[in-house]
Amino acid sequence: MIERRSVLKRLLGLTALSSITGVSSAFAQPVESRVELLMFDDPGCGYCHQWHREVGAAYRNSPEGRLAPLRVVQVRTGRPEGVTLASPVRATPTFVLVQDGREVGRLTGYGGADFFWGQLDPLMKKLKPGLPGGKAA
Repeated sequence: MIERRSVLKRLLGLTALSSITGVSSAFAQPVESRVELLMFDDPGCGYCHQWHREVGAAYRNSPEGRLAPLRVVQVRTGRPEGVTLASPVRATPTFVLVQDGREVGRLTGYGGADFFWGQLDPLMKKLKPGLPGGKAA
C-alpha cells in the first residue's frame, strides 16, 4: 500500500501544482501527461456488470481513478479514435491503460476486486512521469 501511494504521489504532482495556481488540472497537465483507463465493455458481459457493481464507483473515487479516469468503450465499436493499441481487444472486460494516446498495458478479464486492484498496480507503475522534461514530482 505504501509503495502504491508513493508512485501515485509522484505521478499526481501536477494536481498539487494546479491547486496552488488555481488552474484546473486538465489545463495544468502538458499534453504528454494525459492518462486514462479504457474499459472495453459489452452489454451482455456478466463480468463487466460485476466489475461495475464491485469496483466501478470505488475506482472513480480512488487515486488511480483520478490519475487515469475511466472511459467505457463498447467493444463492438472498436478502438477509440486517437488511441493506439498494442493489439486488438478480443475479450470483455479488457482494461487498457493509455498515456499520450498509446497503450501502456492491459488487464484482460475480471476475477474479482482483489484481482483487479492487484493487477492494476503494476500497470500504474509503468506510467511515465507527467511533468515537463520527464521529471517526477
